[in-house]
Amino acid sequence: MITASLQLGNDSSISATYGLPCPSLPTGSLLDNKYLSTTPLLQIIDSNIGELSNKDMMEVLRATIEAANALNTASELIPAAMSLNSSVKTELQSYEIEVDRSKRLIDVIRSQISLQTSGVVAGIRMIQSHGMLLGEDLMRIKQKDGAYLKKTLEMLRTQRMAVTQQVRLATVGLSKSDGTIRVQTRIVESTNKAVKTALGNENGLVFATFLAKLKKAPDTTGEIRLTNREYEKLKALQFKTTHPEMDIVSTDVKTRIICNCLAKDQAIQILGFVASDLWAEIAFVKIEGLIATDQAIQIAQPVSMEVFLEVLDRQEKRIAIGRVKELN
Repeated sequence: MITASLQLGNDSSISATYGLPCPSLPTGSLLDNKYLSTTPLLQIIDSNIGELSNKDMMEVLRATIEAANALNTASELIPAAMSLNSSVKTELQSYEIEVDRSKRLIDVIRSQISLQTSGVVAGIRMIQSHGMLLGEDLMRIKQKDGAYLKKTLEMLRTQRMAVTQQVRLATVGLSKSDGTIRVQTRIVESTNKAVKTALGNENGLVFATFLAKLKKAPDTTGEIRLTNREYEKLKALQFKTTHPEMDIVSTDVKTRIICNCLAKDQAIQILGFVASDLWAEIAFVKIEGLIATDQAIQIAQPVSMEVFLEVLDRQEKRIAIGRVKELN
């Protein structure tokens, strides 16, 4: 029983995932039994299918701009930091390489609209956060040793690789309507070329590789169509690419995977179970890439109904206070 989830909670929404071991990703009341599930499930939520709202598009664009600013600041500080603390010059040279790679990643997302999805926002924000921390470290470079700098560098590298993975998994040019799955091959080809140029040939789109192996000729409009079976194979390939460790986990083992979930504004996002701890029988759990920004609350573990109601009450009071301040 496997679930891979990617979820975005925003505004003042309440969203949750729960079931046995994990159902679909509802947005609404946690108390509604229609969200309960007891059937085995393989679910990959593809944030690249469908158009983003104007607000979400602006959010992605803003995230790339702010992340680029943080990285550019760090990049400009590195040479000066080297001269101030020559004992960590080797570590700072590694920083220079990693910051440059992160900047190229942000730039390709910024230049390719097809890569600008709600799914990459969380990762971009993490890169921005680590870039800002790096800038602060460089301002106090005389107080930092090599071990500390290596640790900070590894955090930036880990997040950069996570976002790179999301880019590689993007199903650009794919649309679903009336039961038909269409792919605009020109979009796939141009985006894949841009990604390879920026990130290296080894980081090309998984989707492009998948289509190349299918060897389907596009029609006169440049489209090809995927059968449901081919689409299922694509999802399985994406899942294997994202979670290679699952190759060594028995299919009989109950598994829960929660990755790349972003809660923002004043959202409450519960990624565990409420009232009942249904994780007790789950043998393999993977949780990574979770981010809560602004005044959002995100919980990735089972909670009691008492805790949930307390969180809900606290958030309602916070929102009420905010509205009073706005009126005044």
